[in-house]
Amino acid sequence: MLSELDFGTYIAFFLPGVLGLYALIPFSKRVAELFTQVVTKDTTVGASFLLLVGGLVVGTVISGLRAVWLDGLLIWHKPKFNFRSLAAKDTRAAYKDAIANTYRFYQFYGNMFLALGFYVVVRYALVGVDYRGEKQLAGLDAIVLVGLLLQARKSLKSTYDVLGQILGVEPPGLSVVSGGLPNGKVGQSYKLPLQAKGGPPFKWTLTAGSALPNGMTLDPCGGLSGVPAAEGTATFTLRVEDASGASQSKEFSLTIDK
Repeated sequence: MLSELDFGTYIAFFLPGVLGLYALIPFSKRVAELFTQVVTKDTTVGASFLLLVGGLVVGTVISGLRAVWLDGLLIWHKPKFNFRSLAAKDTRAAYKDAIANTYRFYQFYGNMFLALGFYVVVRYALVGVDYRGEKQLAGLDAIVLVGLLLQARKSLKSTYDVLGQILGVEPPGLSVVSGGLPNGKVGQSYKLPLQAKGGPPFKWTLTAGSALPNGMTLDPCGGLSGVPAAEGTATFTLRVEDASGASQSKEFSLTIDK
């Protein structure tokens, strides 16, 4: 039975690497001889070792290209995981299992997609094999390529879903949600809650140099209230701070009608 490391090495990297290495046969006599020797009775320990190392090397290169290019193509908005939760032993164990049981499958699908795509390009574009004479094989390659791409996306999304449940997702950055303030009237009670998103509780303050309309006050918990005493428009800047100490400021205008 393969261990987690064996699975990640031989499945996610080695098999795509061997396919990528096989695609290099037209450009390397040594590679062609290696595959010929491995599949015949002349197989030696040295040839098998070279195939193993070569497959891992090429597979590592393919995996690097996948991480740089394919990951972003499949998932445009990668979730921001809360890796600080790995301090817990149980969370570390669950994270390790999730990588072995979900992400390794995505690596295999993604790496195989790139390896097969490389093989198809080499065979039909660089070597010049007429695909019209191999319609069945070329069609099968196209079907497998599409299937691998779709399965890779599905598998990566599944991985992110599982990791999101295990690690949680970092809270969104602090921002002020409240926009334009409704007008008030002189002598009439005015009350408006202020809204922000991020990590509550929030603390609201009036920045230095700013002033609310006469008769209005700001509640630190987030609320404008009071009885305006004079008409006019006041422009002021409010600052909100969340539980982590992050802060955001936003300028508001409040018009008091007669």
